[in-house]
Amino acid sequence: MNEHLMKHSNNQEDFVYMATHELKSPVAILKAYVQMMSLKMNKAGQTEYLFITEKMDSQLDKLLNIISDLQDVTQIRSGSMNYHFSEFNVNDSLRNCAEAIAASNPEIEIEFSLCSPDPVIKGDVDRIEQVLTNFINNGLKYSRQHKFLKFSSVVEDGYLKVSIADKGMGIPTEKQPDVFKRFFRVGSPEQHKLPGLGLGLFICKEIIDAHLGEIGVESEVDEGSEFWFKLLL
Repeated sequence: MNEHLMKHSNNQEDFVYMATHELKSPVAILKAYVQMMSLKMNKAGQTEYLFITEKMDSQLDKLLNIISDLQDVTQIRSGSMNYHFSEFNVNDSLRNCAEAIAASNPEIEIEFSLCSPDPVIKGDVDRIEQVLTNFINNGLKYSRQHKFLKFSSVVEDGYLKVSIADKGMGIPTEKQPDVFKRFFRVGSPEQHKLPGLGLGLFICKEIIDAHLGEIGVESEVDEGSEFWFKLLL
């Protein structure tokens, strides 16, 4: 019976991975066509409809993110998630992520509190920046009017602690231990209206676990959240 269930589960994961792999390419091509359309409309001075292509592009980004999350989860569960470890500057990663989000969201208030000198760790820079990007997107998604992000790094007892704080809705204390579980979403009606499968933070935890680190959150309802991870220096 257990063998049958395991085989069924493996077949499901194989199907999800193949389906998302097949979906990713046409969605990426569609996104490229939308961006090309926007450029041509802008060049021709047909700016009155540009907001439509911008909304299409934004929705395609969300779809690509969902596809990537599903691919990551199937790789995690099959033990085939790849990592490429090298030395990199974490403060540079924080600055790069902040720059990227500020370029597309100029209304965001951004604050830095970075340790000096810049810390260098050994890890997969792309995967760590994936964690940072997820923290950022959560901070923006669960913010109301005032969009604020604070990027911090500090050295504590041989560990580097990196955090991103917001001033959003916050998470009830009793639900905080569950936020890194697969498919978990905070159950308030306001938050259930927001898009997402509840996979991002689960993936973040798996990435930090693979780096032999620690991940967590500190939050108060209506005051905001601070998501953090610690890695050995």
